[in-house]
Amino acid sequence: MLSDQNLCLLDVGFIERHFGGDALFLQLIVQSYQKTWKATLVELRESFRSGNKAAFANSIHKLKGSTVNFGQGDFVDKLNEIEHAARDKGEFIVDDREIELIEQQLVQLTARLSDLVKEWSSPPYAGAL
Repeated sequence: MLSDQNLCLLDVGFIERHFGGDALFLQLIVQSYQKTWKATLVELRESFRSGNKAAFANSIHKLKGSTVNFGQGDFVDKLNEIEHAARDKGEFIVDDREIELIEQQLVQLTARLSDLVKEWSSPPYAGAL
């Protein structure tokens, strides 16, 4: 299902349009995003271990919903596929290893967003938009 490849390619143009190059605003959003996905990942793991497919689908939906704020991409598509398998078919199509890969994708996305915040905070970009 998932691989070690990076699925979270940032759509910088999308992010610029939605956040207007405002480094402080993006920083606040990224901090909230990181806090949310970490808590949701705990819920996801708990629901996976207990076999609660409805709770698992809800957790995946939360991850997908917060991640789509930074653009539509392969990672969001994979989360959508995982969610619908659990919700509509009653199936887990991931295992513990793939849940770890989801976490790695979230960590990588957060790091790249933080790098974008730094870029937007530095001249000549700061205030350019």
